[in-house]
Amino acid sequence: MAVNLPIDYSFQIFDTSGIAGYKVFAKINDFTGNNVPDDRYLIHNLPPSVTYGQFLPPTSGNWFLRVYSYNAYNDTYSTNFASLSHDVIKRPDIENVVIKNLNFETNERFNYVGADFVTKTGSYLGSSVSFKWDTDLADNSSILPSGAKYRLTIREPSFTDIPTTTIYHEDRTLNIDTDNEIIFDFNINKNILLTGGPYRNYDFVVEAIDTLGCTSSKNTTNPIAETWANKDGYKMLYATNSAYTGFYLTANNNPSGYFKTVQNITPENYINITVTSGTIYPDIIGAFIYSCTGIFTTGDLITGGFQSGLNIVISDYEYKKDYKFQSYNSDFNIVNSGYLAISLYDFFDNDLKTYRNIRTGLWISNIVPIVSSGSIGFLNITNAYVNSISISSGNNSYIGMTTLTGSGLVLVNNSNFNSSNSVLTVNRITPSGIIGNLYYSFVDNISFTIKSTTVENSTVAWELTKIT
Repeated sequence: MAVNLPIDYSFQIFDTSGIAGYKVFAKINDFTGNNVPDDRYLIHNLPPSVTYGQFLPPTSGNWFLRVYSYNAYNDTYSTNFASLSHDVIKRPDIENVVIKNLNFETNERFNYVGADFVTKTGSYLGSSVSFKWDTDLADNSSILPSGAKYRLTIREPSFTDIPTTTIYHEDRTLNIDTDNEIIFDFNINKNILLTGGPYRNYDFVVEAIDTLGCTSSKNTTNPIAETWANKDGYKMLYATNSAYTGFYLTANNNPSGYFKTVQNITPENYINITVTSGTIYPDIIGAFIYSCTGIFTTGDLITGGFQSGLNIVISDYEYKKDYKFQSYNSDFNIVNSGYLAISLYDFFDNDLKTYRNIRTGLWISNIVPIVSSGSIGFLNITNAYVNSISISSGNNSYIGMTTLTGSGLVLVNNSNFNSSNSVLTVNRITPSGIIGNLYYSFVDNISFTIKSTTVENSTVAWELTKIT
């Protein structure tokens, strides 16, 4: 039995004298009698030196072949013949189409998964992507069904060689081409219009389809019945473009995770964020920076802070690939301390801005305190009788935030604390319990000492003294 393959035949001749050639005939079902068949069944006219050939049946059936010799004088045929028969199953012409070399147009690197390398998986950058592939035929036939096209589907990922039945998008606009590489563009404008879209992760599946709805992978679409029985007839690529997550700001000089950052408020009320350690993905194009003079939560970012009575300033910053981000908040002109969070976004997110508010789907960093000018330092004092602690600016601006804990604490400003370039603020002082945060900063080359003293009724006084 031959399945969509040519029939190879050969024969022997022991005496070639007077032979001018051989004629080969073929038909479905056996020939009638021993007579030479009609010329309509003639498939080959071979010279006397050739005793073999190949025949590709055009349809399914039980095919019979006969070979006769003939002479050069009066075209007389031999009285006997050689014969054979083959039961042929001829698959539809569309199943001859072979899909291969599916790839991103940009030739990204892939990991191969699944049997026969039917499926590839790979990631891409940007909001749009183009796919490319080649097409071939499984046998010697160069005839494609009239009107055949590619059936291209964007599907829910399956993580196997068999595509899922969940189809996000289907395209049948491209004609079959066995001579040239095919390219299909799947841009953000198509993606955003899909039900449930846009999709960052999906399977891209390529197969051929004829006008009857039969495909090269042995599927049918009228009615829909997908078996994927012919692995040469389709290829699938799992395309991924993961959303950006995992960016944390540094709080208390203690990095959270992979990144380390320094953030401060300038005298002009600008907020500067500098990434000093860690690698930002090349696809990042911008950031939303959230700042407020009061403490807020990620829930406040969704409501805009209105429920908690906060004025959360949200800035959209265009990232310049320099590991720095900046925002502005005029509220810091009155209070030179507050809180900060950030959300980074990539090209994919950026191209969605014209369609929707992208902030609701972004990763939000941790919320950290921020104070005016310089780098942040922390001093945790839990003993009221702690020894004197000196803080020096050196030649650079410096900022510190001291968390005070204790009972009945008050703040005493020393008369020597007069520098016009120095700022001292105390946040949320209470009569007893946790005082909260003591912020101090200086931008000139000076030093201070923080020390504790005992006063009447065990109240602790904090005295800030300038050291010359």
